[in-house]
Amino acid sequence: MAAVTTAVPSARVVRRRIRTWRRARKPTDIGAVLAVWGLPVFVAGGLLWHVLGRIDPNALRSGDSVAGLVREVDSLFAVGLALAAFGLLMAAVRALGPVVVDSAERFWIHSTPLDRSAVLAPRYWATTAGGGAVGLLIARGSTLVGTAVDNWWWFGGTGAAIGASVVGWGVCAQISRLGDRWYRNFSVGLLCIGVLGSSVSVIYAPALPASPVMWAAAFAAVSGVAIVSVGRRHVRRLNRAALERGSGLVTSLSAATTTMDSSFFSSEMDLRTWRRVGLVRSRSFSGSRWRMFVDADARRVLRDRSTVSTLVAVTIVVYLCTAVFALPLRPLVLLLACCVVGTVFGRGLRDINSSSAFRAALGGSDRSLRSAHLVVPAVGAIAVFVVCQPVVFGGSVWAVLPIPLVALVALYRSASRPPLEYGGLILETPMGQVPVDMFRQLLRGPLVVLAFAAVQIAIGVG
Repeated sequence: MAAVTTAVPSARVVRRRIRTWRRARKPTDIGAVLAVWGLPVFVAGGLLWHVLGRIDPNALRSGDSVAGLVREVDSLFAVGLALAAFGLLMAAVRALGPVVVDSAERFWIHSTPLDRSAVLAPRYWATTAGGGAVGLLIARGSTLVGTAVDNWWWFGGTGAAIGASVVGWGVCAQISRLGDRWYRNFSVGLLCIGVLGSSVSVIYAPALPASPVMWAAAFAAVSGVAIVSVGRRHVRRLNRAALERGSGLVTSLSAATTTMDSSFFSSEMDLRTWRRVGLVRSRSFSGSRWRMFVDADARRVLRDRSTVSTLVAVTIVVYLCTAVFALPLRPLVLLLACCVVGTVFGRGLRDINSSSAFRAALGGSDRSLRSAHLVVPAVGAIAVFVVCQPVVFGGSVWAVLPIPLVALVALYRSASRPPLEYGGLILETPMGQVPVDMFRQLLRGPLVVLAFAAVQIAIGVG
């Protein structure tokens, strides 16, 4: 009896068949898609092109209503800012994968004898293109902040090549623990070097020798092509553990974007945080009931190293903003910094307000529980406010003094927001439906910050 052999289809055939099934299951109306996304994409593309190619940085500093509010910094500050941004990009790429697939695709596609490299190739090239686009925006942002250049496209090409290299190297680091450790250490080192260079530029601005930008762009392009090619060859070595490393974060981001509810993303980040913390030593509590809740919330914050790192990073960013923004805008920067620190330190307050069953299990009144979990974020916001007082020295008292209180009020309103209701008022427009009631619920806390920020700007400009 002759043996029956079945040929394994190619990855292109499988992708074409999946697209055919999806179109048959959910037909796509091109007219409806253009009606919903045509005008927003056109407007966003026009604005992006205006920002990329037509804005003159010198126009932001003279001859208009914002003259005197934005300062021109030297090239060392701009380079340090770009290096720090690329370090953050590497951290984001490492957290997201960069190449990830969902559980259904892992089970039905990657458990078959298909060529894994050919299946993952489109996703790899799309991620690389996204990294290049982000690198281009980083380079353009640094040229807007720093000294104006005659032709910034050489800087843009350099940034795009570096962004694509970040993704290519991230794939190489995704397949081994040693490579991941080197990738993480390099991203942290790049971030520290960028912050140090910007700090040195604020204190003492050395005159950097002019270097040919074309040679730097050519070197970055050649290195980028080499690193991206190496990353493409390493795609076939991605196993199941590597492919599912960032799937939880990607899924939570997708769910948060679809439902307009950030709790999905915050829950995933909390889960990652406590996995990183691992096992801790237990200690007993002492004092009153209210003091024990405060102590427990403080221990939760101190056991997470990222909260302390966020406090230090936000303080450094506030001081670096003194080189870019004049005194009238610095209270706004300090307000945003206090809000960020309060949000990071206020996880306990969000947990308490998110579940009535949790509050009932802890016992006591809701007011005492909420007041106890407001102490730690209040201490964090006040600490940033006190440490950054030299930044806003000389500013208006009415624009500076209420900053910690406004940050705490915004945090409390955001944390005490009830679960989202999706059946509220929806405005019908030619561009589709606009969930007005959803925006009202989401702006419960940020609206306080926006209102006081408007007051700060009015006081500073007036």
